[in-house]
Amino acid sequence: MMLKCSVLHYLRNFPWRYYLAGGLLRSEEPVVSLFLSTDASAALVSRRRQHMGFEMEIANLPDAPPVMGPRAAVRTANRSFSTKLLSRNRASGAPQFWFLPDLGLSDLYCNMHSTAKLRETDIESLLESLLEEPRQVIGAWEDPRPFRWCVLSSDLKIPTGKIKGKIPQIMIVGIPGEYCDQIEEWVGAQQGTLVVIREAFLIVNYSV
Repeated sequence: MMLKCSVLHYLRNFPWRYYLAGGLLRSEEPVVSLFLSTDASAALVSRRRQHMGFEMEIANLPDAPPVMGPRAAVRTANRSFSTKLLSRNRASGAPQFWFLPDLGLSDLYCNMHSTAKLRETDIESLLESLLEEPRQVIGAWEDPRPFRWCVLSSDLKIPTGKIKGKIPQIMIVGIPGEYCDQIEEWVGAQQGTLVVIREAFLIVNYSV
């Protein structure tokens, strides 16, 4: 019940007007925003400035998007999840997916780091070190699972190139790679495009 309340609170406080007005993405193709938790999941369908449909309780539907946690058995259907969703909401085209999963504390790394204390001097080498061995960058790290990583500046933008002497602090965000793989596999089966994976209002890299 607490998770469901949390999802509803998040949906009520999400800046819909900003995102429906274009936000980070303007597209003629339908955009499907997926709010996912083990207790309650929902989907918002929109195109440019227009809200086209909103559906709750999507987790139990056949071919539903993956939720963080033990992998559930795939329930097949004659038509894909996105085909049925777009049809019900009178939308057409190749869907672009935004994933907003409810991640547990063990499934999300998010912390600020001083660039002066890092041995890496640029974003590329920093991401390579995180992928190779996270302890090289963030110190104590006991999770054996491979993670996907993203580096953000303090204003939540994705920096490139040199960081030392240029950016005093960075935010490092990571989520389990296996879940990213599940998402990418599902999006491919839906014949859509993965735009972003987000936790709360943080952008998490899905393509490194």
